[in-house]
Amino acid sequence: MIKATGWILLILLCFLLKSPIAAAQSIFVGPDGKFEEKTLKVPYAFYNEAFGAAAAYAWGKVGYPQKQSAIMATAMVGTLGKGTAYAAPSPQFRT
Repeated sequence: MIKATGWILLILLCFLLKSPIAAAQSIFVGPDGKFEEKTLKVPYAFYNEAFGAAAAYAWGKVGYPQKQSAIMATAMVGTLGKGTAYAAPSPQFRT
């Protein structure tokens, strides 16, 4: 019988194997073949037992700080006094 840790690792492995491969050195270009930065800005709201009613904002930028890189961040705060923020470089995402 597989222990709980083994099941968790098996599930994570399945997700990793199904993940698309990101080309770390590709550069997004516009229809004319020239580089252009792209920005993602998404305000959203949700409700759950941990945060209560919450407002959040997600932001991402492709081409910052270098042409082949991207960065993303999100922050949220809820009516129960809880909040969180997350920021990280991203291998790549499409906007």
